[in-house]
Amino acid sequence: MDGNFAMAPGVFSQLNIICVPLGNNYVTLVSVLLPNKYRETYQELLQALVNKRQQPSLPVQLDTIMTDFEDAVLRSVQTVWEQNASRQGCFYQLIQSTCQKIQDLDLTNPYNTDEEFQNFVGMLDGLAFLPLPQVQAGMQVLRNIAPNEAQDLLDYFDSTYVFGLYRQRDAGGLVMNLRHAPTMFPPELWNQHDATVNGNLHTNNICEGCNNKFRNLVGRYHSTVWTCVQ
Repeated sequence: MDGNFAMAPGVFSQLNIICVPLGNNYVTLVSVLLPNKYRETYQELLQALVNKRQQPSLPVQLDTIMTDFEDAVLRSVQTVWEQNASRQGCFYQLIQSTCQKIQDLDLTNPYNTDEEFQNFVGMLDGLAFLPLPQVQAGMQVLRNIAPNEAQDLLDYFDSTYVFGLYRQRDAGGLVMNLRHAPTMFPPELWNQHDATVNGNLHTNNICEGCNNKFRNLVGRYHSTVWTCVQ
């Protein structure tokens, strides 16, 4: 499942597509123009698909839905498909998130010039390939060997993708309690161990490829609604 914002006509926010396997290939099951990125909109889309798949004319079995790390999408999948399919985050987007944080923390120079730092970043993303129960232990190993300049990056990855944060909560007087705030994207969303063992996809690049083909077919960005429909 993937959204393309550049291909949406001006009155819409995005063109969203869902691709499914068919034999040895993938085909586009759904192409839909969405007006926004709200959770309610994604839920309406997914619920329509749930209703449709119950018809004999669409015998589709969805075991896993892979998306980008967009909170509204992931929560919608959890709400609508909780009993039908598991959620899976795109591994490419996980890597992109790490790369973006490296830029935000002004760590581009050590990443480009320091081999030790490069290897550490690779191990950080490589946590995705550990068996799921070992991810937190793997994070602790990385904390013990992290280069000094990687501490902020490590804290970001840990708080966002692995363990979460402890936040202070005033209990009155001299007492200060700590409250655990769960991570936004827990390891089960981005862990790739089972996908690797089972030979499944790690990314939703199939959908992005379909979007590129659609762009070539239409021939321009932000075309009219009628051109998209044709």
